[in-house]
Amino acid sequence: MIDACLIETDAYDRDARAKALTGPAVETLCEKGARVTPHFRALLEDLFAICFKLRVRVREGGPRSAALNRRILSAVLQADGIDELRASSALDPVRAASGAMGIARAALQELKKGEALTDEELLDQAALAHAEGKLGELDELARSLPDEPGADSMRRRIERERERQQEQVDDLASRVDRAMEDLPFLERRVTQATARAADALEEEEEAARAFTEKMGVSSSGSAAERLELAEKLRGNDKLRKLANLAGAFRRDALAARKKRVRRASSEVHKVGRGAELSRLLPAELSAFVDPRRKLDFLRRMAERDLAEYELVGADRGGRGPMVICVDASGSMNGPRELWAKAVSLALLEVARRQNRCVEAIVFAGREARLERFSLLDGKKNRGGRRVPQLPSLLDFATCFPGGGTDFEKPISAAVEVLESAKMKGGDIVFVTDGEAPIREGFAEDIKWLQKKHDFTIYGVLIDDPSVAAKRPAPGAVRPEIERAARELRKITDRITTVHRLTSGAVKDLFERI
Repeated sequence: MIDACLIETDAYDRDARAKALTGPAVETLCEKGARVTPHFRALLEDLFAICFKLRVRVREGGPRSAALNRRILSAVLQADGIDELRASSALDPVRAASGAMGIARAALQELKKGEALTDEELLDQAALAHAEGKLGELDELARSLPDEPGADSMRRRIERERERQQEQVDDLASRVDRAMEDLPFLERRVTQATARAADALEEEEEAARAFTEKMGVSSSGSAAERLELAEKLRGNDKLRKLANLAGAFRRDALAARKKRVRRASSEVHKVGRGAELSRLLPAELSAFVDPRRKLDFLRRMAERDLAEYELVGADRGGRGPMVICVDASGSMNGPRELWAKAVSLALLEVARRQNRCVEAIVFAGREARLERFSLLDGKKNRGGRRVPQLPSLLDFATCFPGGGTDFEKPISAAVEVLESAKMKGGDIVFVTDGEAPIREGFAEDIKWLQKKHDFTIYGVLIDDPSVAAKRPAPGAVRPEIERAARELRKITDRITTVHRLTSGAVKDLFERI
């Protein structure tokens, strides 16, 4: 394989490069670049080396098909802003990778315009790279032949083929060299991208810091994770809006739960029958010390037929997993999707403080695949609390399949999560703005599983904010919402209908869960 890298690197540089230049964003950019020029990944790696290394040395030689890379690297090294860029990114793999991707992206955009090089000239580059690869294979084959008289015939055949291949390489290389003689548009674009790169690094780093802080996750991830975050935030207003909304909702959720600190988690509700000694009525306790009634007391205790206080409270005390099902059908697009995901992230912070696992399920129609994200798994920090996973959070935040609405499939998947958990007392939060039928047999199965595994299902129905704003009767709901609520009541323990997309609309949910 041809080594098209033109910047000298050592083992430390290559290790940092391998850790930073990975992930979906890098692979996507390299795939796009490979369709235009044959050595685009090598160009990206060289740009990383320029940004990362304290001392840059361009190696002599290299494949002739890398002539375009050499011109781009030369323009970068002569750009006015290169010293500032290198000063801010040296020995920082994330900054170096981000700066390299910015310059490589600008070069690729200019090449795609067709003004710097024509399609025919770009094809000549690809053909030259292929021919050089064939030449290398022939050299490797010649070296592998045994030093025996019987191999002389094969060696001569290889030499003849090599001469023919070398002529093709020379012809293509001369055409490529002529195309490289004058590239003013490309060099100007690369120079401008280099000059802007240092300021862009500061802006991206500040945006990433604000995002992780508002989302409640650590900013000290791997180099690849931090680079992926910077790339996803680049020009993505949706993620920035979600981060702002989630930060506010997290504060409101935690404030709503603070009111439970100074009161008991349960209170006397009524008198019932049982055998819990701490809740027995005084009249029953007196029977235990009366010799004439003691035997009857013990019999009724064995039968759990003693009069006792029954307690009820908002805090169920369960610490089983939390599964959040978010509707991503077409009607949820826009403010409702952002609100639903902001509520989900606020619940994630509540669950983190309760040290519970959290899984999010994004659903749409019956034919659409369920998208599942483990937001809080078994990984814990030094304090023993579970740590939100940034890659999963980003995937969850950007996932929106669209389509119709189906209730049964996501509910079944959520129940499977709770069934597989070792702890009881889990919660399912089901957020939707649509309607879908729930079969009676399915509802009966879910209710039976609820009793068996002791979990609660909370439904959150989002009414259309635009319709709600014009509705004359306070508290009135649309017929579609009424039908959806009627279906969800078959399986849920509590339903909250939301008419205003604020955190206060689900304050009761934040308190109870």
